[in-house]
Amino acid sequence: MNDRERILGNLPSSEVRNVPDAPVRVFQGDKIAQFRERCEELGVEIIETGEPGPMTDPWTAEVGYSEALLAIAETGAVWLDASEPRLNSVAPPVHIVRVRTSTIVATLEDALQQGSSRTSVLIAGPSRTADIEGVLVRGVHGPHQVIVVLTE
Repeated sequence: MNDRERILGNLPSSEVRNVPDAPVRVFQGDKIAQFRERCEELGVEIIETGEPGPMTDPWTAEVGYSEALLAIAETGAVWLDASEPRLNSVAPPVHIVRVRTSTIVATLEDALQQGSSRTSVLIAGPSRTADIEGVLVRGVHGPHQVIVVLTE
């Protein structure tokens, strides 16, 4: 039984409808290169190596540090699990997240199969919001800048 069948099996029979199967996506290419490309599209700066310093109070810190459990090549998102304090990724104006290249997976589906924590956060670039006129503003509800540090 696959995930789709388990989910639909838990719904009351009156709510189960004829839902078509989602197409199977086949990932081809270099996961690290695609992750890098998606990050750049999202406005995320990438640094090749580096070790973050000690974290201070996230409400007063200029920079928050965390380590990704996984990174998703398809979207450029990073997955933080419950072992990382969430405030480190949202309270300071700059968020630096370490991504080990061995943890980059191809798709969100791959990440969902590998991720283990029930309280996880997916981060896809700096915080963004827009007003009613469509004016995009960054950093209102989270970091203004996200930097990924890629390590082996």
